[in-house]
Amino acid sequence: HGVKIGDNVIFDPAVGMDVNASVSSHCYISSGVVLSGGCVIQKNVALGAGVIVDNRVKIGKNQKIAAGTIISESLEGLYRKESA
Repeated sequence: HGVKIGDNVIFDPAVGMDVNASVSSHCYISSGVVLSGGCVIQKNVALGAGVIVDNRVKIGKNQKIAAGTIISESLEGLYRKESA
């Protein structure tokens, strides 16, 4: 049990994380974001201010989520090409 956080992750103030959340490398988490238990944030993800990620949701790599979004289903098939 616990929270897994990868390399080069930036958390703004007031980010809430539940147990068993996993954040991969090179992510930016804005203020007021809530990560529920069992969620997985893959590499190169940016979460805007006030985003809520529900329990057991997986966000695929290279995603940018707009401020105030509530994510209740996984977004793992929507990959963006990595910038060079």
